[in-house]
Amino acid sequence: MRRRAFISLLGSAAICRPMAAHSQWVSKKPRVGIIDDGLIWDHFRRGLHAHGYLEGRNIVLEERKAEATPEALATAAAQLADLPVDVIVVWGTPASRAAKRATTTIPIVAIAVGDPVRAGLAASFGTLRVVQFWDRMSSPNVSSSSKS
Repeated sequence: MRRRAFISLLGSAAICRPMAAHSQWVSKKPRVGIIDDGLIWDHFRRGLHAHGYLEGRNIVLEERKAEATPEALATAAAQLADLPVDVIVVWGTPASRAAKRATTTIPIVAIAVGDPVRAGLAASFGTLRVVQFWDRMSSPNVSSSSKS
């Protein structure tokens, strides 16, 4: 009888141990840095929400307002890089340049940049990671490719 109790105890411990370890694991909320809190970011938030990301619950949005001056954009980008955030999302070429100068380790998502190579944001199109979102991000990610 003691043998059965011992085997049952070992079996229970083996089953409960992974559950205890899993419950101790703390997931990290992604931190997204946004330069300039304009109306365009409302669409971005709706897209995140449509994909299950709820601000404050399972994602953190760090916003820094900046005027369209290079100095203000540089300050906002430096603040986000110092937090640090997991990714910086920007709109337009000037904000993209400021973000690029502020960090070399944090990925930058640049929206509405015509030619990133001519703008000095990338050495060539082969170094870019291209992700396309359709319907203002409310649809699933349509294509993800790496150009070479």
